[in-house]
Amino acid sequence: MNPLIIDRPDLQTLAQRYGFLTLTFFFWFAWIYLWLPLISVLAWFFELRIVYDQMVLLQGAQSLFDNLRVYRWVFLCIAGVYVTWALVNNWRFRGRSRRSEVDAVPMSDIAQVFGLEPHALGEHQNAKTVTITHDEFGQINAVHPTPSLHAHRRQALRVLRPPTPPPAETVDAQRSDQNRG
Repeated sequence: MNPLIIDRPDLQTLAQRYGFLTLTFFFWFAWIYLWLPLISVLAWFFELRIVYDQMVLLQGAQSLFDNLRVYRWVFLCIAGVYVTWALVNNWRFRGRSRRSEVDAVPMSDIAQVFGLEPHALGEHQNAKTVTITHDEFGQINAVHPTPSLHAHRRQALRVLRPPTPPPAETVDAQRSDQNRG
């Protein structure tokens, strides 16, 4: 298991665990169900003849076409319900927005929750990348901001940049000294 991923199923309620298990089972079943046509064609290709028996001998193709008509009507009914719902809501709430903006949480409250100083939290929020270490209870031990790429570039330019020439007054004074000598 990746140590950077926090996996604490013991903190979940029983309903959350069973809900997750149910969703996982449902989507695995759906995934396998979606692969059944390909599995059937591959089996037919390898002469298991399941597709031929079902579609030709047992007239499954006719049943498929009959079901497609039903599926079309179900789809149209569902689409009609959604379009009607959208139109009714558009008519009901035209020109009115019942949504309100959520108040921003003060930095001091966020810092208090995480056990940090407010000024340190501001620095961490402005950092491009941070590394956070936790103890075994999930509490923050330390936060290490990674300098931004721009800071690395500025440092590299300082090292690679040639020295700046002296001011023009110094150069003129040096030339006049050379001309005298």
